[in-house]
Amino acid sequence: MRLTGSGAKVMRGAILLAGLLMVGPAQAQAPGTTPAPARQVAPPAASAGAAPAAAPALAAPAAAATPSLSPQQERMRACNAQAAEKKLAGNDRQAFMSGCLSGNANAAFKAEGEAKTACGTDKVVWANSDSQIFHAGGSQFFGKTAEGAFMCQATAAKAGYRAAGTRAN
Repeated sequence: MRLTGSGAKVMRGAILLAGLLMVGPAQAQAPGTTPAPARQVAPPAASAGAAPAAAPALAAPAAAATPSLSPQQERMRACNAQAAEKKLAGNDRQAFMSGCLSGNANAAFKAEGEAKTACGTDKVVWANSDSQIFHAGGSQFFGKTAEGAFMCQATAAKAGYRAAGTRAN
């Protein structure tokens, strides 16, 4: 099938665009055209009696600078590294990341005693990572759901958990 008219122009444009994407603008050309001759720059004329100038050295490739990260990106990178160190996965990782990103790197604890030490005067709650509900000490679900961790109540609330018996907005 042979394209004519505007269909052929569109096809040539698409081929040119594909060439630009694959090889860059310096080497790409429209099909059926002759490449332009490369421009050559003559070296500057040497003055009489002066020693010929040394050829310019090739510039060393610039080191790839790492883009600066925003504070949020840095916190995400640090929290991911900590979660990997602790070998957390699934809901345990989710609970840890939620607390870590909210500013408390030790937000989720496997043992109630660790949480009590870390929380100080704040109440220790059991945060169910599946339902996003936290249970206070003494409740029937405190430390007993399949997924979850001990947390400080303020940290759990800040991470988006709600108290058991309350309705989500």
